[in-house]
Amino acid sequence: MSAKKVTKSSRRFATPHIYTYSTTRTPAPANNKTPPALTTVSEEEAAFSKLELFLSAFPGTEQPNGGDRIDGFTELRETFIRTIQFFWPKYRHQLRITAVLDDNLYRNEEEKQSLIAKFQSLFFFYDDDDDHDNEMIGNSTSSNTSADVSSNTTTKTTTTSIATSSKLPTTKTQLNIAFNPRSNSSLYGSGWYMQQLIMFWADNFTDAEYIGFVDDDTLVTRAIVPHDLFDEKGRPRVIGNLPRAGVKEWMEASEYTFKRKAYVYTMTYFPVVIKTEHIRKMREEILKLHPEHGYFDEFYLALIHRKYPQKHISSFSQFCIMMEYLFQYHQEEYDWHFESSPPAMIEEETSTTPHYTREMFKPFPRVSIHGSYLFMAVKKLRHANTVNGRNEAVTNIMKEGYCYSLPKWNATDVTARHCARYNVDSQCFDRGQWRFEQYPSFWYLNNSTEACAVHKRRMQLNPPDHLWNKKELQRMFGY
Repeated sequence: MSAKKVTKSSRRFATPHIYTYSTTRTPAPANNKTPPALTTVSEEEAAFSKLELFLSAFPGTEQPNGGDRIDGFTELRETFIRTIQFFWPKYRHQLRITAVLDDNLYRNEEEKQSLIAKFQSLFFFYDDDDDHDNEMIGNSTSSNTSADVSSNTTTKTTTTSIATSSKLPTTKTQLNIAFNPRSNSSLYGSGWYMQQLIMFWADNFTDAEYIGFVDDDTLVTRAIVPHDLFDEKGRPRVIGNLPRAGVKEWMEASEYTFKRKAYVYTMTYFPVVIKTEHIRKMREEILKLHPEHGYFDEFYLALIHRKYPQKHISSFSQFCIMMEYLFQYHQEEYDWHFESSPPAMIEEETSTTPHYTREMFKPFPRVSIHGSYLFMAVKKLRHANTVNGRNEAVTNIMKEGYCYSLPKWNATDVTARHCARYNVDSQCFDRGQWRFEQYPSFWYLNNSTEACAVHKRRMQLNPPDHLWNKKELQRMFGY
């Protein structure tokens, strides 16, 4: 794709404004007890405290007469927001989210502020427990970010501050709302492609040390602890697979990008946690491999038109490309877990390909699943794509995940009533930990004994001080 075919406006990253809001109307103490101070901080906990979640969102299609189809903001609310607010360890770690919306969704400042208010309201819908302090940090503060795409460098000026004690945990949520200047669908492709492109520039929207990418249909399945996302050395965990398990066209995109055989397939888990500085380094490395392109967006346009230069766009996975880069250039800075194949095939992979080690094939449980791809049965899939159906499916998984998140499921009469049906002591929470979409994990299929042993060890880390939203529990269990 020649630079001459790219409009002048695409040569620079327009300066976005990032608005910081709170997700509740009034602050209230979580309880009457002073939260315990953290006396020691492990490497994984220290890394976790530097994590900010990142998502690219869109409102979806307006439905006449209050339609029930799941779409856009509604899917985000019913799937990701509801579950992350319930399962995030707010008692110890602040929930920080940066959300990027397209800048062509409004025509004037009034519509822009209305859109911001609408998005903010999504976080009030389920997290309405008065026993929680979910006060918003800041009040319409802003962060300005610019990037010179011709040299692939970024410059930041940030005015957002986080009022958090270094010793005491906080239940306050920081929500940053930014706008994507790359919203020209005739140039960059439809919304799905633009959402992927903006993630390649995510370091322009945050100063966090780590970014955790999620989709709007990410469904968190149990209480999260730092160990789930970082190892004991403070390295982000990767739960992936080998290229033969991936979408062929996506693997071809990785090979096109790095001019070699693909090593990983990683559209396989959420959140995809990456050290923020590695995103910039990845863009720089890709441009070194493709010197015919003067800046990253030009490479992106060549990538999506690699097969059909005129109209048809070829797909790719931003997560596969990101992890392909990290596996080659920063492998030791991440903790890799590839879903296992039969033992003989693992032996073949580790003996013939020096990039893999046997350690990388050890199972590790997920903390979320891809909510839109849970069912193979057509009727169930159609039902889950309605608001009522999605609510029902998410509620069922949340109930089970809640029971698997307790230090002891039958510690009280109430939790015993909630959890008796799930056989927590003998089962392994297959659909919440050992699958990403509708298909069971290779780990679970090939060696359920080992997977269940890992599950049992993880259960020992269930937090005794997780703040459970009482009103959400009432909605889930009916009492």
